[in-house]
Amino acid sequence: MADQSYTDKPRTSEFANAVVLITGAASGIGQTCARLFALNGCQKLFLVDLSRPKLETTAALIERDGLYPQVELYDGSVADESSVKDMIDHCVEVFGRIDIACNNAGVSSMSARTHEATMADFDFTCSVNERGVFLCEKYEIAQMLQQTPSIANQKGSIVNTASIAGHCIIPTASPYGASKHAVVALTRCDALRHIQDGIRVNCVSPGPVWTPMLSEGGLPEEFIQLTKTMAPMHRFVEAREVADAILFLGGPRGSAISGVNLPVDCGNQLIRSI
Repeated sequence: MADQSYTDKPRTSEFANAVVLITGAASGIGQTCARLFALNGCQKLFLVDLSRPKLETTAALIERDGLYPQVELYDGSVADESSVKDMIDHCVEVFGRIDIACNNAGVSSMSARTHEATMADFDFTCSVNERGVFLCEKYEIAQMLQQTPSIANQKGSIVNTASIAGHCIIPTASPYGASKHAVVALTRCDALRHIQDGIRVNCVSPGPVWTPMLSEGGLPEEFIQLTKTMAPMHRFVEAREVADAILFLGGPRGSAISGVNLPVDCGNQLIRSI
């Protein structure tokens, strides 16, 4: 949560030599990733989102945790190619390279069956969730291919945020599900294509996560309670739990892992696989 302190967590130097880029870093999973990377030694963070004031809040939270890495903020849209290209160029200009890229920016969409969905909703959802990840990977990989190996003797590591909707079939959310299945497919295609180049690509598939996107979304209390009841663990996933998985896959402890789609979902995929 945004007001949770990480000052009591163990500190490591695991990411002391890493340049880490995180999209969607203004809140939720992305914000938590930024704080945990800093907590585990990262001294060079490049944080991306649409809202600069909210990115400044993330930077302030890192300082509140008693951590003082070099933090560069970039406000831009991952759905816009010129913005993504400029984002990567700016990160390399400031830090010289990108070791770990966390493509976390995404949007939710109204639950809708295909024949009920509007094209506006479909286009918006896919422009951020699918096109956004594609564009980020396009320019991240191009940069990583030019780099000398660094962490775990690899040129770079990419972790995309998909969703349980990209891991299972949820027939009442076809635009969102389509966008997240695309993230999983892109992850696996690029993992295989670039594994011998020293670039790893993985993704995580969170279940319902208690983030501002959900908690401030105006959802009925009955829906919230039903979602918790249906989950085998009878609770929401915490942003920290997803961030922990991202740090593991992105960092040296995950050096032998590529092409994986890791569910972090309180067991939801066990009952949603149909």
